This record gives sequence, structure tokens and C-alpha cells, in this order.
Amino acid sequence: MHTIFRTTVAAFVLALLAGLTVPVHAQGVKIGVFDPTRVSEEVADAQQLQVSLIQMREEKQAAIAVKEQIVNDLRQKLQQRPCPCHRTSERRWKSTSSATSSR
Repeated sequence: MHTIFRTTVAAFVLALLAGLTVPVHAQGVKIGVFDPTRVSEEVADAQQLQVSLIQMREEKQAAIAVKEQIVNDLRQKLQQRPCPCHRTSERRWKSTSSATSSR
């Protein structure tokens, strides 16, 4: 009889401990999922921010396009112009080769 009482008390204590530990662990783990696109679309401040970001992006893209056009124009002018360094090297080569052949 004494062992039955001890076993019953031990089982009761274990059940209490198991019941107390489950809610403690459940409170520590929280999982949430949200859609940042939806949140940004629904919030008024986020909508204003998004409009200003789109406008800034378009302005920057336009500025980049202007700079790219300037670079392309300068590149074309540079390719159309003969390089003076080639003429100098040709003169040196001709003068060196003619001096060597006259010896």
C-alpha cells in the first residue's frame, strides 16, 4: 500500500511538472509572417515614401542617361581624331631606319 501511494504521488508530481513546463516553452516561441509589399502599400506614409523614391530613381536614371550620352559623344570625337602620338612614333621610326640604312 505504501508503494502504491508513493507511485501515485510521484505520478501526480510529474504530471504537474509536465503541465507547467509546456506553457512556459510555448510562450517563448512566437512565429509571425507578414508581406512587406502589402504593408508598404497599405500604410499612407509608406505610399508617400514609395512615390518619392520612384521619382528620385527616375531623376537619377535621367542624369545617368545624359552622362552616358556625353561619354559616347566624346568617345566618337576621340576615335575620329587622328592620334598625334602615332605620327611622332612614325617619324622616329623613319629617322632611325633611314640612319641605319645609310651607314
